[in-house]
Amino acid sequence: MLFGTRIDALPESYMRYLVNGVREAFEMPGVPIRFAFRAPENPFKKKMEKKDARGKRKKINRK
Repeated sequence: MLFGTRIDALPESYMRYLVNGVREAFEMPGVPIRFAFRAPENPFKKKMEKKDARGKRKKINRK
């Protein structure tokens, strides 16, 4: 399991590089290796939302 904040921006070629590096480091040629990539929840997500007239939250467009 690998954690990162920008998993969606990680190129497929770099993921293959990591898998091949693990295979080489542990001398496991031909062994299938799968990584699970996870991103943590954004702790500031609720602060970026604003309540509308009915009291429901809506997103604020920040640039």
